[in-house]
Amino acid sequence: MKFHKVLLVAAAIAFAAEAPPESAEPEVAGQAAPTQEAPAAAEAQTVAEALEQEQADPEPQAAPSQATDLQGEVALRDSLLAASDSARAAERAQYETDLDVQTARCENWEQSYATVENEYRLCSKALGVYVESTEKYKKEKNRRDMVGTAGSFVGGLLIGVLIGFLVWN
Repeated sequence: MKFHKVLLVAAAIAFAAEAPPESAEPEVAGQAAPTQEAPAAAEAQTVAEALEQEQADPEPQAAPSQATDLQGEVALRDSLLAASDSARAAERAQYETDLDVQTARCENWEQSYATVENEYRLCSKALGVYVESTEKYKKEKNRRDMVGTAGSFVGGLLIGVLIGFLVWN
């Protein structure tokens, strides 16, 4: 409370010390333009005297006013702290939610990776079985083709020999 009064006194003194604005009216010989310096200086002096008197004789009525001001400042401080606490709590809740979401995503990615890895193993096995069966089929086909080619060659020779034997006999 005293700080505010000292501030008011300082402002009044500063206001009184300012130069008055220049008047648009020209000065008449021997008369200066009226200034506002006198009322401001008187006001600053009365405020300073009131402050000194209040500091010298603290009135019992000032205590309730100071207590009310103190309670107001404490209430303001408490409301600011409560707002700050609620903002921090909301921020913490947001961070916890983000952490939960990231944890769920991580678990989902791990499950997806395990699924893909399992499917890759199954596909690799299936492809291996297919390639192996295709190779067996090709080997058997090549063997059949060789047997068929050799059989037709031998059959052709036998037919030729038989025809030759019939022709020559």
